[in-house]
Amino acid sequence: MLTNNGPKYFKIKITILDNIQDGFDGRIITLNDVTEYRVEIDNLKKEKESIEIDNKTKSDFLSNISHEIRTSVNGIIGMTDLTLMSNLKSDQRENLSLVKSSALNLLDMTNSILDFSKIQAGKMKIDNAEFNFKELIDEIVRLSTIKALEYKLEFKAKMDESIPDTLVGDSIRIKQILDSLIDNSIKFTKYGTIALTIEKLESIDKKINLKLSIKDTGIGIDKKDISKLFKGFSQIDNKDYTKKSLGTGLGLCICKGLVEMMGGKIEVRSRKDVGSVFSFNILLERGKKYSNTNIVNDKKPKVLVNNSISRRLNILIVEDDKASQMVIYNLFKKNGHICEIADNGQEALNLIENKQYDLVFMDIQMPVLDGLQATKIIRKSEENSNKHTPIIALTAYALKEDKEKFLSAGMDNYISKPFNMSELLKVVNSTIKKDDNNNTFLGSKQNDIDGDSLFLHLL
Repeated sequence: MLTNNGPKYFKIKITILDNIQDGFDGRIITLNDVTEYRVEIDNLKKEKESIEIDNKTKSDFLSNISHEIRTSVNGIIGMTDLTLMSNLKSDQRENLSLVKSSALNLLDMTNSILDFSKIQAGKMKIDNAEFNFKELIDEIVRLSTIKALEYKLEFKAKMDESIPDTLVGDSIRIKQILDSLIDNSIKFTKYGTIALTIEKLESIDKKINLKLSIKDTGIGIDKKDISKLFKGFSQIDNKDYTKKSLGTGLGLCICKGLVEMMGGKIEVRSRKDVGSVFSFNILLERGKKYSNTNIVNDKKPKVLVNNSISRRLNILIVEDDKASQMVIYNLFKKNGHICEIADNGQEALNLIENKQYDLVFMDIQMPVLDGLQATKIIRKSEENSNKHTPIIALTAYALKEDKEKFLSAGMDNYISKPFNMSELLKVVNSTIKKDDNNNTFLGSKQNDIDGDSLFLHLL
């Protein structure tokens, strides 16, 4: 109802009154003024929309910042790695190793901020896929033992043998949680032991409830400080302990968010100067094929994968960042491959029109024409021919949905910046082998090297 003071809202209730004997028939109409309630609802809706817009703006901003930082870090790490491959004095090698270590720490902080932002904005997704749980734990135990030894600590692990080998869940996020909690224990333990225990609490149909605990003999936590542990950007003041870097203060907050997204709960028990126990439970499904073979302490030698490339490659590097150009160019050129550089997608199209390449590294965010558009045009031009140019997306965009977007655009593979040299080699090798299998005529190309292998040296 429009009034001089603005619209008024009413809830109307109609009650029927009738008396057949007396011939009475009537209605009682009740109007209840709900203007304040309606205005409050409208204000809440507007506030919700404003928060969603702010969250999207913040998420986009952090995503872009992450992209720029990862691109810069890729240049630092890549050029450092290339320099470390040259003849250096011991002090120069040590200095460059510290540069690389600092760059990797910066990358870890960037990833933490991005994960925290995604959890806060509700954009973090859990990827449920079948994986070998015991192989995952075996790898975590191996790496954690090495980390602990660096600080003269002992690392122990014990796992319930009845836990199936194959489970369904997000193995990457499970590893992230365990790595973060174990790193924290190592960080705040002067001497003694870090122990990982994995128990099977119960099985409900296909689901298994697992409890994972990390116990340490570290400095412990005061009761008054425990409430601060799982809050974002919160750190406990330990003036008497400065052994290792304290980080961003986001690790435990991210762990809590990930555990809750997997249907679990994270808890902590601690005593000052005695130690702490961080534990969490997660619900995972049994895989289609599973056994009870315990391989946590499996000491069988790892099978080395032959990552050699048996022919000289014509490579096109499509990248607008000069440092990234130099890293990739020098790495492949040094190992006998022929490399050319395009600063954007349009330059790449001009080169590809006149020459066939064995491999294209395609950046995504570039001026003039971006990597996605360039890839779609390349694939369109190949539709009526037997030609197929392998394209690897090399980008600082690191989200799972980004990878799916790149592959759906026609790219053959994907690697995110900053890349590990061995990981880059593995991606290149698998992409080339897949392309060779699909095009058997490639084995007779003129750029084969008489059966000898060219190796991309691992750092």
